[in-house]
Amino acid sequence: MNNLADSDIWEKMTEKAQKSIKSMQVSVPQVDIPSHVALPVFQRQEGVQYAIALDGEPKGPYTSEQLRDMLKNEDISPETYVWTNGWPAWKMLKDCPQIMVVG
Repeated sequence: MNNLADSDIWEKMTEKAQKSIKSMQVSVPQVDIPSHVALPVFQRQEGVQYAIALDGEPKGPYTSEQLRDMLKNEDISPETYVWTNGWPAWKMLKDCPQIMVVG
């Protein structure tokens, strides 16, 4: 998506992300994304691209391999929240076998 002028799309994505975060049963302060921050929309590249929630902000995009390296280096933890296009809500990294399992 190259044209960022369509603020309605960004507002709807942000609203949906905020609702999904609020609906989670666990309290995770680092995923409290401010209303003015829109979730990134990744262009299709080789492999799936992921965003992670760090310090209350979405960061990325990252590949599965990059996330596994970050986990190995303890830059993130299994409890780090991750999201990608098409997911209705953020998930903990430990609940994402498609990221955690090599190959």
